[in-house]
Amino acid sequence: MAQNRNIPGFDDPPERLFQIPGKDASIRLIKPFTNLPDDLAQAQDAPRVYGCAVSIHKNVKQAQNEVIAEYWRRFRFDSVVEFTTVPIVVRNLEIHHNYRYVDGRFLPNGASSIRFINRYLWDKRKQFGLAKMRGIEADIEDELVNGKSGSNKFLSLGYRGKDVRKLPYVIDCKNYKNYYHFLTESFCHLALVDEWGLEGDIFFVTAMKSSQRRKFCDLMVEDFFPHLKKRIKFRSSVQKFDRAITYYSFREGLGSTEHTDTIQQAFHPDDRGDWKYPRRKEGAVIRRNFYDSSQKSFRKIARDQASKLQDVNAAKRIWVSRKQSDDARDRAMENEDYLISLLKSIGFEVVYFEDHDPVAQAALVAGADIVASYHGAGLANMIYADPKTTVIEIGNLHSATYRWEEFMQHAHVSGCRYVSFFADLKNISPKDALKEVQTNRSMGNIPVKIEEETCHKVLEYIKFLCVHSGDKSLTFDFSIVSELIVSMGDWDLLEELLDSHAPGGSNSWKALSVRATQAIAQGNPKSALDHLEKAIELNPDRSVLLSRAMHIAQANKMHSKFEDLKELFKKRFPVRYRKKFSK
Repeated sequence: MAQNRNIPGFDDPPERLFQIPGKDASIRLIKPFTNLPDDLAQAQDAPRVYGCAVSIHKNVKQAQNEVIAEYWRRFRFDSVVEFTTVPIVVRNLEIHHNYRYVDGRFLPNGASSIRFINRYLWDKRKQFGLAKMRGIEADIEDELVNGKSGSNKFLSLGYRGKDVRKLPYVIDCKNYKNYYHFLTESFCHLALVDEWGLEGDIFFVTAMKSSQRRKFCDLMVEDFFPHLKKRIKFRSSVQKFDRAITYYSFREGLGSTEHTDTIQQAFHPDDRGDWKYPRRKEGAVIRRNFYDSSQKSFRKIARDQASKLQDVNAAKRIWVSRKQSDDARDRAMENEDYLISLLKSIGFEVVYFEDHDPVAQAALVAGADIVASYHGAGLANMIYADPKTTVIEIGNLHSATYRWEEFMQHAHVSGCRYVSFFADLKNISPKDALKEVQTNRSMGNIPVKIEEETCHKVLEYIKFLCVHSGDKSLTFDFSIVSELIVSMGDWDLLEELLDSHAPGGSNSWKALSVRATQAIAQGNPKSALDHLEKAIELNPDRSVLLSRAMHIAQANKMHSKFEDLKELFKKRFPVRYRKKFSK
């Protein structure tokens, strides 16, 4: 941990480490808030994020389903949260590594907040052990809410100095080489420049040498903010500013105000847990259910620029592949060529984001009905998608366990449907899959393998989307599609499937059977039995319907109902009854 000794504050206790607005006077808003608490955060529409376990191996699929179930049980809100991001004026701003310090104290906000706190706690664990680290973690929580007593003053006072908007605007970055982190955590905050009339030079700062930055950094400036090009500087830390403007997100800052409880009242009771974002556990919840207002502002700017390039004849269905080069690790999906051949047969075009400037990438995504790819940084481009677009990711157990949350905020800010099919692990045997995933948390992504039979399942789902959007040249397998949609819990889409595409209509026995499956998934066995009994009336010769109904009644201790169904089964299917119930 010697490298941590070079990070200012790593030897300090929490009470001397953090710079908290409201507690400390070195941070000021440019303009006060006038409509609290709505100015800080607001509830938006429900998430449209869905996962579907499609591994062909039973043990892997079971583990995938456990991850998906945990997301629905612990992590998914009924409403997405939009957190406000604003410029703040600070004194004595320094960027060390990729961390922001104000008057010598770390500002627990923005791209580096959780990374800094995690690194600090890991350092303390190595020095003092787990028990001591837990105590320090509690001290951090106390410190981060100590500003509540002064938060009203912070929120209600603007900066009174002259020409404050001419100060340099400073944005921290994780690095200049990762497209996902640069776009998601840093570049989007350029939207605040015009929104707030900032006039000074603009500095991106990280520990990486600016000369080593990848070309997308400059291209994004040229494509989306050409009028700011001459003002933007890419710098390496350490950088110091006597006075400066930087961004501040109430995603992390809400906990140091007194408005958390009031804002939470807009959410379902199950979603009103501890919103102290800088804590790792609660941070994991918020990260799956939020976006920053600056991301939304940037999305509008980018889509406006992209609209100038959009071609009415451009592909509406695209598969995003990835070229292997010195700039990209080998994460190619096994059997990608086979899946591509299936997708091309239904009108998909293969694109490589590397072949397009950033604004052209935005135009491709903004104009598409379906965007599909395997797990990778390019999925961050779903921030440009239309709300009617479906973005499909092919992942695996590793991406489900550790990486699924990474693109949720992009889906939330765009409003698109984001579906992750979790397939298999490349170059790892099924019997070793769970162990490899558990021991590979910090070693990057494990590439994806998609088996041919899984390709066909995904294809059926995509064909349904095409048919549902008006393509009459295709057909799809209703049974496969309904099973997938029920598995992912996309009840709105299921209603559309049953209302418009169920064989025999929305009240057919097949539709009722699917609704029974839905009811079981939603924990309503009585409703499931009602649907099945209606299906049995419509198709009395199908023994599997009665068998399902009996199983549900018996599993849920509906003894009288079970005996009635058993008698009906005996009457209609005597031979099968004897085989089923003979001793």
